Amino acid sequence: MNKLSSIILLFSILSCNSNLRDEKTANKHENETLKVGKGKESPIIGERIDGPANIRNKPNGDILFELYDDALAELSTKPQNDWYEVLVYADIDFGEFPLDSILKDRPIIVNKDTIGRVIKSHSVSSSRGGDYANAMLYGYTHKNNIKPET
Repeated sequence: MNKLSSIILLFSILSCNSNLRDEKTANKHENETLKVGKGKESPIIGERIDGPANIRNKPNGDILFELYDDALAELSTKPQNDWYEVLVYADIDFGEFPLDSILKDRPIIVNKDTIGRVIKSHSVSSSRGGDYANAMLYGYTHKNNIKPET
């Protein structure tokens, strides 16, 4: 009986030690993750416009729309002859979903913020998801219209 008690006591001690070891390992991993995360900047999800910036149908082409200062836009990774391709998803109402063109003087709204306005009526693509609908505005802007720090 004494041996049985000793064995049970030994297993209890070892299992507690094992949990403690797992907890220490988890804490160590968490601390390493925090150390790696400290000082890192958030990932880039687009570029900021140094605006207002004209977005054209082609380099040096007709102005389609303008984006206001600090508007967030997706850009091609490298400019071609100092011109970037620009993409913006503007919010539209669900009833407008089959939208195939956007009219002059319409504000460009993203997440309830007005980030620009349409200068010339032009063709767009539209899409919708669970609780959103948007129009894809596409064009070109000169590299000087992009904030260098972004």
